[in-house]
Amino acid sequence: MLTYDEQTLAERLADLSHPELAAFAAACAERLMVVLDSIAGEAASPVVACGRAALDLAWSDSASRDQVEQALPDVEALVPDEDDETIGPNVALVQNAIASVAYALRARLSPSVQEAVWAARQLYEAGDFIVQRGAANHSYVSNLDRQAPIQIVLQGMESALRDAKSGSFTQLRSRAEADGRALVASYMAP
Repeated sequence: MLTYDEQTLAERLADLSHPELAAFAAACAERLMVVLDSIAGEAASPVVACGRAALDLAWSDSASRDQVEQALPDVEALVPDEDDETIGPNVALVQNAIASVAYALRARLSPSVQEAVWAARQLYEAGDFIVQRGAANHSYVSNLDRQAPIQIVLQGMESALRDAKSGSFTQLRSRAEADGRALVASYMAP
């Protein structure tokens, strides 16, 4: 069983090159954008569309630094307030997904390991949301790392690390999309 340890993750990410870090961060965000695209209501659809366009920019080999810098403030402005009632009950997932896209863009701009760590944290927190959403009323699931959605997230981070190191960014994105669909299935499960 995999567990979430942010310090260990940061140490492992320190071995990656700047393009590999950026790809890892984009892979974390991709998993969440697949979830968000599947579960977001109409109120969140403009946010999803803008987030997707920005994430596509983070993945793009041909995006210029200026394009990424211009997109970043727009994406950051999309992160909804936790009390935003127009988004509905999934506001936390919207926050995590859009924040992860912002961190993916930041990772494109800077070789800082921290941006990639924060993208991964958003993915982990979204997994936590999915687990807690399925918990009985007024209860909290404390053994998170044993839960199926969290294992999907952690296995996704592991594969993203491997694929980023190998330079197989096409495979990295494809696996991220598949993991996102697995998260959607766990979200939809009773």
